[in-house]
Amino acid sequence: MRFNVHQYDAHLRYGGRHRWFTVIIHDTLEQMRRAAATRRDDAGTLATTGAIFQPALLRQRYVNGAWVDSAPTRHIGTMRLVRGHITAEVVAHECIHAALTIFRRDIADPITISDDVFEHEEHLAYIAGELIARTSDALHERDLWS
Repeated sequence: MRFNVHQYDAHLRYGGRHRWFTVIIHDTLEQMRRAAATRRDDAGTLATTGAIFQPALLRQRYVNGAWVDSAPTRHIGTMRLVRGHITAEVVAHECIHAALTIFRRDIADPITISDDVFEHEEHLAYIAGELIARTSDALHERDLWS
């Protein structure tokens, strides 16, 4: 099963762009790991993971003698979940990865942690909260919670 989760409100308040990601529900852990392995080199992580968020790859182009990242599309990646293993903890965890992808592309890359990060911390929390709510709602509508 496949569906998209759209992120609108929280991020747009800060001047960001509308972003979205694809959610794919796999029937088995093995199926999910096999599908994820086609896009990642970290086989060690995939051997133990029960879900994964895979950021969309940025394309590069050659400009004035140097390779530069093309402007990222609004699609930020793919969340892969496994039927029977979909819990609030798993969904929140993967949504944090999705929120960090948006944050890195639109706000701050690299992300630095310090005592003076209130504005960025709030921004990240709003993005994550909205993604968690929208993903949870979509899963409930499809009766996919474990």
